[in-house]
Amino acid sequence: MIIMANGLPRCGLHPPNVAYQQTPGGYTDCIDDAHQALACAFVISATGRLSGTTGNARHRRIGPTPRQNFRFETNILVKEETSMYTLPDLAYDYSALAPHISPQIMELHHSKHHQAYVTGANTAQEKLAEARSTGNFAALPKLEKDLAFHLGGHLNHSLFWKNMSPDGGGEPTGELAEAIGENFIDFATFQKQFTEVAMTIQGSGWSVLAWDAVGARLSIYQLYDHQGNLPPAQIPLLLLDMWEHAFYLQYRNVKADFVTAWWNLVNWTDVSTRYEKAHKHSPGII
Repeated sequence: MIIMANGLPRCGLHPPNVAYQQTPGGYTDCIDDAHQALACAFVISATGRLSGTTGNARHRRIGPTPRQNFRFETNILVKEETSMYTLPDLAYDYSALAPHISPQIMELHHSKHHQAYVTGANTAQEKLAEARSTGNFAALPKLEKDLAFHLGGHLNHSLFWKNMSPDGGGEPTGELAEAIGENFIDFATFQKQFTEVAMTIQGSGWSVLAWDAVGARLSIYQLYDHQGNLPPAQIPLLLLDMWEHAFYLQYRNVKADFVTAWWNLVNWTDVSTRYEKAHKHSPGII
């Protein structure tokens, strides 16, 4: 980044007498020595490099979350906030779920696959913000699909990690156990249905225990990819990832062994807490 004599970084798109300043309102202006605002779109990257194009275009400043997008409207700078998604830390080490899930799978699954969904969701949000600022919605159908897929992957995995624990397994107790008995006859029948849903997914997807906020009951669903085949008003409580990246390095194509092993990791304390919140707070939301 080039710093001017007045201490402001210089915009690389204009002559040497042009810089940008942070206003009291948190906006960013591109100014010259006469303090005249210029219509200049630029990006300040994490490394401090400035780039962009001149003209009546959007300002964007990349920095810490939340990401701020800027655009000019008749020489008035407008700030637009977009969400920033981040990869959550795990509550346990990559080796903590062994031997049921190997450290190698956990590291790749969390640091590579989950991170890719986080990156994809952020990218989709950025492109949607750009479409709004330019008024060009030609790519909207693709961007909406991208956001649904990647954000679904991010949210599903964020819950999936918490649904597991080195101290997991066994059966639920309390209100959740009672609800499972009311909706699925008993735990053994529930476990068999959930397992069968996981084993019969065509392609990639998830087996999901959800609270139906409309019917006020527990239901099990096959979730296609990360976002398909799930009706509205379903609050996920327990998810099992049946994408091959979740098990193939360890279990190859024997999915049944993976599902059997996974039951030893289920964090029923986490699932019970989610059930109690959904049961208490969901009435009337639809």
